[in-house]
Amino acid sequence: MMKHKLNEQYDQILKALDSRRMMKTTEELLALELGQTFSCYHASADRTLEILQEMGIPHAEKITYAANGKDSYQDKITPIGWEASVGKVRIAEANGLEKGMVVADYESCPFALIKGSTSTPGGQMVRMRLVTEEAMWSGADVHNALVMAKSTLSPRAESLRHILDMGAAGIISDFAMNADDAPNGTQWNNAFTEKGCWHTCADDRDFIAFAVTPEMGSTLRKALSRGPVTLDVQSDGRRFESTVDLVTALVPGRRKEEFWILAHLYEPLSNDNSSGVACAMEIAKYIASKGTPEYSLRLIFGMELYGFAAYAVLRGGNCNMSSQVVGAIDCDAMYLRDNWYINFNCASPALPFYGNTFIPMIADALNIRPDTPRIIPRNSYATMYDDDSFLGDATTGVPTVWPIRDGKNFWHNSVQTMDYIQQEEFAKGTAVSCLFVDMVVNPDETLIPEALAVSLQQLRDEVPRCVGSQAEHLRRRYEIVRQNFQNFTRPFPALDLSDGLELIDDEFEELLEDLTDEIPRSTWRNYAAQIVPSRLTVGFPADLAKLPYAKRKRVTSPLYSPLGSILSNMDGHRDLAALFRMAEHETCTLMSESEIKKMLSSVLFLAQSGYVSLGNFKGITREELVAKLRELGVKQGDCIALPSKLSSFGLIEGGPRTIFEALKEAVGPEGTFMTPAFNFCFANIGGPNTLSLCRPFDPADAASVWTGALPRFMMKQPDVIRTRQMTHSWCIWGAKAAEIAEDIRFNDAPMAANNPLMKMLKFNGKIIHFGNEVTSTTFLHCIEDELDLPGVEDTLCMLKTGDTFTNVCIPRNLPGCREFYHGTEETIKFFCTAKAKGLTVQRTTLGPGIIKLMDMQQLYAIGKEIARADPFIFLCEEGHDNSCDTLRRKYLARKAMPSLR
Repeated sequence: MMKHKLNEQYDQILKALDSRRMMKTTEELLALELGQTFSCYHASADRTLEILQEMGIPHAEKITYAANGKDSYQDKITPIGWEASVGKVRIAEANGLEKGMVVADYESCPFALIKGSTSTPGGQMVRMRLVTEEAMWSGADVHNALVMAKSTLSPRAESLRHILDMGAAGIISDFAMNADDAPNGTQWNNAFTEKGCWHTCADDRDFIAFAVTPEMGSTLRKALSRGPVTLDVQSDGRRFESTVDLVTALVPGRRKEEFWILAHLYEPLSNDNSSGVACAMEIAKYIASKGTPEYSLRLIFGMELYGFAAYAVLRGGNCNMSSQVVGAIDCDAMYLRDNWYINFNCASPALPFYGNTFIPMIADALNIRPDTPRIIPRNSYATMYDDDSFLGDATTGVPTVWPIRDGKNFWHNSVQTMDYIQQEEFAKGTAVSCLFVDMVVNPDETLIPEALAVSLQQLRDEVPRCVGSQAEHLRRRYEIVRQNFQNFTRPFPALDLSDGLELIDDEFEELLEDLTDEIPRSTWRNYAAQIVPSRLTVGFPADLAKLPYAKRKRVTSPLYSPLGSILSNMDGHRDLAALFRMAEHETCTLMSESEIKKMLSSVLFLAQSGYVSLGNFKGITREELVAKLRELGVKQGDCIALPSKLSSFGLIEGGPRTIFEALKEAVGPEGTFMTPAFNFCFANIGGPNTLSLCRPFDPADAASVWTGALPRFMMKQPDVIRTRQMTHSWCIWGAKAAEIAEDIRFNDAPMAANNPLMKMLKFNGKIIHFGNEVTSTTFLHCIEDELDLPGVEDTLCMLKTGDTFTNVCIPRNLPGCREFYHGTEETIKFFCTAKAKGLTVQRTTLGPGIIKLMDMQQLYAIGKEIARADPFIFLCEEGHDNSCDTLRRKYLARKAMPSLR
């Protein structure tokens, strides 16, 4: 009976929808938004408002707020305004290509000039070299050049930042998600920013960037392989403080509580998302045509993620909206083609929503028909708080469902034109969403028995999906199912649901009987169990607006990881380990220990940044650190080399400063300690470098140091000396710092006899592995150098002096892999052999981490003995690593022909 009723309702809706009007609206808004400029945005908002008024949808209005790249709403920083009318790239000189050939042109393809690009001098045509990103990392000069970014990755955040650091003017990108299917399609590059924000902010550096088709990219790369390529480049892009618009309308209901339909403007693709706006309008038109709905229906059109966060704040301040809003549906990336299907995502589990029970009902009713879209209800998936449903965060209070298309499709590609939309399928997808909205805003009490049946079935279906503690997992699903069913008291306050709730309780207890109840334990889970966190801000952290620009960085996003669930479930009562398990149960995916640590580190970072409170939890103190160093045998006057991995210890009160002060106290004024401040500045190391890890050596640039937070902190301290050797510099504090650092030049061999480790050896130094494994025992390379073992070769490195980049030859460097880079002291063949010969590795625990200590003299003597007997002891076994095999062959050839040395 219920299926028949829903099918009739669907057919009525489909018949009432005006698909031609939907197509027309989509086409109009798409044409207005293609340019991506703020004048385009304003024109689109104005036309959206006009269409609402023409359709007779009441209370339509436009809300304007600042777009200055500074203000933030729920930690989403507003974009800075942008305008452009010219963006051109033409061939000036290239072997095999015609002079004047058009490479990119904003006028013919607006995606060609990437949003946020600034102007060439005076907006005029200028001559620029084109250099591949691979060549840049191999030492090519890119000053004021355009860099041909790697085609395998979307050029965002780290890529853009590092290319600008190298002095480039900008980028040409031929990345396309669907390159094979659309070689002549151009990728729309959003989130093209230095910090990972979705929009250019006020403090972002200038850049000029172009997107080209994969086919054009291939043409340019072939030309570059034949010789130099120079381009004529022109852009008049400019950034400025501006405003951006939201458009909203309201179909009043008998109750003031609202249900929201969200559809974002300002992305220039037919199905992302002009069609979503047209869909939302048509739904509102249909609901209004039926008469006054029970709940008020609000349309909200604005920037994706950013605009909806702004509306929530402008509407209700930084407060929870659950008392004002029943729920929401997001109309984005919707069903438009007959070879697609609908993944109908439930609202997040943090909030009760009776509408969640309607999704399986709709699927059961419509999936029996061949003429409707196939619908897959999903109440568990990896990103339950993504950019289309983030308002479902418990602090925001708007449970949001999302019927997203799936199947073979394009993403952010210029081929997503009006031809991409099949009008009849567009109407069918809209009818499915409209059916759901109608069921929510006009709730029908006769559907409650079916909602109960759905709830019971969801409990049964969960059993085979349980992870970790099966009993705890099922209990979480039971809590979600129960709260959704109980939420029917919102539309029906007088309704007695006790019998239905009792049936859910009984079903849960019966299913529970055969389930295991073993809670997962591990080092990081046990540590997390000590922390009871709570939220300090409304909305998910996104752009880290609370931090100064220089301290903002890309971190794990709550939108696309279990962190969303972890944050949303924080209530000041549950411990962090329990929150981890809740996320696992909600997504039906058990996290590995490394993932647990990653989530924990993210929470600790957010706590240090002012987004989360850790309650009464306190981290490791200076006093604890000193006591542990004493326990290992560290005493006044000691000389220590200390590689570190601070994340191994969880929270350290005061961070690197606390460790720095504890070490000073432990060794005293007569002692000395140093920590590696290494740079990966190799342009050629056993062959041209192709890794984007490369950073030129700049003695003042802490960000280029890859060996941890402690050396980055130390190099800024006035009583610390940083040695100047390019690849393996050290930050040194203490009585012997000047003596260790003297006579070291930037182009010395890193493990020469005068290197800091060999000087530390003369002072009877100790090696302390502070949170990291023995894999970071750089001292072993000193033995390699002294005995002339495999893997000691000249390399080419990059040096930065002011704005100038120079390639420098570093003799006897350390290319390739080593066997001791991987594993533990129990598995690495050198350390197994050394311990058998008497090497002592002392250890102690500090929180969840381990500190290890070795005597340098003992390690040196035993290490030389082992390496003399087996010159390949530091290499991987033959056939296990290509670079080790290469080093082995070169060594044997060199030994066979000593004159080649």
